[in-house]
Amino acid sequence: MARLHIRLLPLFLIVTFVIIIGTLFYALFEGWNYVDSLYFTVTTLTTIGYGDLHPTTTATKLFTVAYVLSGVYMVLYALRVITTHYMERRAPSVRGAVTRTLENMMHRRKHVGDVVLKVEEEDPHKAHAKSGHRA
Repeated sequence: MARLHIRLLPLFLIVTFVIIIGTLFYALFEGWNYVDSLYFTVTTLTTIGYGDLHPTTTATKLFTVAYVLSGVYMVLYALRVITTHYMERRAPSVRGAVTRTLENMMHRRKHVGDVVLKVEEEDPHKAHAKSGHRA
């Protein structure tokens, strides 16, 4: 778990910094209050984009383009790091559960009523002969 904290702390700080930059930018250049600016920033970075607020000047539109391209990447990268860490921790237990299940299936006693499928490999020459094709 300490390894995750070490990897996440810089990401958390960067994402927080990106959110603060966006909030301040929209408050200054769009004239929105800080709550609306934060709201727009978060809905933009999470790609929700309700459309109730939107940039109105050329400068804020251009900033938003660059902001979305870089900010969404950072947010998705942070989610990827968390997900990868979680999956790496869970993989041994999942792998063990699948292995145990397969071993139990192979060594299980047969009971009355069990359905057993027998698959026989068919001779390719006979298969072609049945269908009318020659090998």
